[in-house]
Amino acid sequence: MALASSARTASLLQPMTIMTSPNSRAVFTGLSFGNNSSFALYPRDFTVPMKCWDAFHDCSAKTLLGGLQLPVRAPSPGSNGVAGLADVNAAVSNLFAHPNVGPFIGARLIQRLVTSNPGTGYVARVSAAFADNAAACAAT
Repeated sequence: MALASSARTASLLQPMTIMTSPNSRAVFTGLSFGNNSSFALYPRDFTVPMKCWDAFHDCSAKTLLGGLQLPVRAPSPGSNGVAGLADVNAAVSNLFAHPNVGPFIGARLIQRLVTSNPGTGYVARVSAAFADNAAACAAT
């Protein structure tokens, strides 16, 4: 996203396709409610963190945003979700590092917490702080 909060466009002012990978949503397969004793139960307790079941996770190779390749993963014994959570962590890190995230999150935080119509300079400063902290987090 441009810092002026406008959508990037390809030639002839057509919106750019950002998510081109048909299997990127497979990263989030196998997730269920955290207090389940099996994948099929749905007690719907939203206070417990979600649990990943490798038996229901697509462990095949995946291509994420920006062309990041996730390898084929072997399901963990006992379906404790190690393979699925590795895919989810890689996908979240990949999304967090995308250059559109800082301006998007920054503009939304400013709109909700400070002013409903932030200037482009304000959004740019918050985006720069977000990118600086994202770089620091990635280095650790």
